[in-house]
Amino acid sequence: MSKRILVVALAAAFIVCGAAFAEVRSVKVSGDVTAQAISRDMSLGSPLARDKEQFLLSQTRLKVSADLVENVSSTVQLINERAWGVEDVANTDIDLDQAYVELKEFFVQPLTLVVGRQPLKYGNGLVIGDPDTNCNASASVPLAIKDLSLRKSFDAVKGVVNLAPFTIDLVYAKVAEGDTNKNDDVSLFGANIAYEWSNNYGVSELYIFGADSASSNLVTGLVEDRKNYVYTAGGRVMTPLSEHFIVSLEGAFQFGDYRQYTTGLHTRLNAWAMQSALVYRFVDKGDTNIKLSYTWLSGDDPSSKHNEAWDPMFSDQVCSELISKIKANSNAFNLRLEITTMPREDLLLGLVFVDQMLAEKLPSATSRAEGLVTRYPGIYLPAYGPLSGNYYFINNVSRHLGDEVNAYAVYDYTEDVKLKVTGAYFMPGKLLAERNNSAGYSVRTGLSVDF
Repeated sequence: MSKRILVVALAAAFIVCGAAFAEVRSVKVSGDVTAQAISRDMSLGSPLARDKEQFLLSQTRLKVSADLVENVSSTVQLINERAWGVEDVANTDIDLDQAYVELKEFFVQPLTLVVGRQPLKYGNGLVIGDPDTNCNASASVPLAIKDLSLRKSFDAVKGVVNLAPFTIDLVYAKVAEGDTNKNDDVSLFGANIAYEWSNNYGVSELYIFGADSASSNLVTGLVEDRKNYVYTAGGRVMTPLSEHFIVSLEGAFQFGDYRQYTTGLHTRLNAWAMQSALVYRFVDKGDTNIKLSYTWLSGDDPSSKHNEAWDPMFSDQVCSELISKIKANSNAFNLRLEITTMPREDLLLGLVFVDQMLAEKLPSATSRAEGLVTRYPGIYLPAYGPLSGNYYFINNVSRHLGDEVNAYAVYDYTEDVKLKVTGAYFMPGKLLAERNNSAGYSVRTGLSVDF
């Protein structure tokens, strides 16, 4: 009798499993493997900085996407990022990078609901695009390579309303969960409205995003009931003017309630950002493009009763290879020129020049929002990223941080294999004191395989 029951149970299980698998209409497996050799030096001559490093890096991603019943799909992506020769649980385990379900025509035809860990990026990534702003990735990633991490996903719920030519995104994300019984989380919420121009492939966007974060008392170290609130409202327009010219403009205003790191006092946040770009396309065989862009991110004026330093929120912008590692994406004038061309159909060459100045001079005491933190008089250190904890002497007589030149070459060895070489050279400006006037550099070589 027991054998008959076992056979019947196995048959039933087979039927159920068969029915379940029949619901999967298609499965797509993809991924990529990247290996790099990296050498860089950002000590800039300072005896207090320890930024000279050489290491090898591997980044591996495996993605599985499945179409289930009609209008239902799911995606899971796993990732591993580690420096070669490092063998411990934090560096050799497999982490969850994406895991979300997409429900199209959710109750009503124009609504799509996406639930789970997913990428979020709007516009050029000035406000939303990376939960750690390219600086402080997962604890599983070694400190030296956090700025190179490929992790960009948010734990979020997103509703997309498609009312062509309008698209409305409503977003709520839990960026960081502290203790579940404390008010110490970091959350993101907001909406983005996009309009696609049918006549010339232009796009317009209006958005408002808010974020709250825990605020700790500097004396007691306890989490306060009063949190930091940052709201960003802005818009972006991008349109081709002709076959050769493409122009874009984005502006945003920040407001909210913000606790200053140095004083511990809450102040009103009033900050601004503006970004413009002009692209000239030669329309030649090499698809040569020249892009000139200008970015202004407000800094804190010591004479103002408000905090005027732009908060990067969850930005996914990197102005250049090395400057973005020295300071956060705030209090800056960036002038950026990029030239790209393809002398052969399998070779891409690029050259980037960046000049950065501070929007406001650094006061004697600087907040984290500026991207630099005061440790001793005249000595500052980056607040985030792989350079965190390194010291630089500055001169308050100048706002010029420095100039940087980046060059890169990408060779398509095959359709799926790319070889890339990237070089960066940073020339300090007068903001950095004479003892920090040595140049910084970075060289990265590697290959990537997509499958």
